[in-house]
Amino acid sequence: MPDALHLRSLPNFRDIGGVPTRDGQRLTKGRVFRSERPHRIASADRVHLETLGVGLVIDLRTAADRTRNPAASIGRAHVRSIPLHEDPAFDIGLGHLARFLASEEGEARFRAFVAHYYRHLAHERAPQIGVAISAIARASEPVWIHCTAGRDRTGMLVAIAQSALGVPEDVVLAGFRETDLRYAVRLDRLRRVLRAITLLRVPDARIRAVLRCQSETLAEVLTELSSRHGSIEGYVREACGVDDATFAALRSSLIR
Repeated sequence: MPDALHLRSLPNFRDIGGVPTRDGQRLTKGRVFRSERPHRIASADRVHLETLGVGLVIDLRTAADRTRNPAASIGRAHVRSIPLHEDPAFDIGLGHLARFLASEEGEARFRAFVAHYYRHLAHERAPQIGVAISAIARASEPVWIHCTAGRDRTGMLVAIAQSALGVPEDVVLAGFRETDLRYAVRLDRLRRVLRAITLLRVPDARIRAVLRCQSETLAEVLTELSSRHGSIEGYVREACGVDDATFAALRSSLIR
């Protein structure tokens, strides 16, 4: 794992900086963090988080999820809600996963669902992605981004921001897949629950394939965006509405 932030109550918390860009620079560490939803933070982890000086928390969850699981406050940080989707059809629980797994075609149908979801985020929610990137660019203090698991919505936003700043695709995708490593214990628990729900009729390999990060799909979407807009930077400017001054501020904040 590329950073030393290991929080017991937030295993997917990490710094998005420290990674190289194509021009030989590195994204600045200590400026932007990412994680799952911070609704159950251990006292020791809360103290650690406050020492990072986070001034802005960007919550990418739906209004319904924020109501069900209010995020814990961290120090004096301001929380800004920027939902990357509001359609409940994209909220997948264990019951939905079990239904996907029930047939041999379920794995393919799940991949198709994820592809539809990622394209929805990239195209239909491009303005919200632009708002989030602009908030990061203008923040004078460190920023913390989270959704529910810290994987799909947070992963998409981070992948787009890093790609726009010149981080190579293989590094971006490795960061996206890191959630699988940080959630190894949790994913194994979910695997066993799904095995029980499906009455042990579903091959273990099929369950693992559904639970893992769908980095191939993210790569396809990033390629499509680059083809349509010339680059991910072009997508951020044209589709997400990030102007020259804001993009320059993003570079100044995250590349030093």
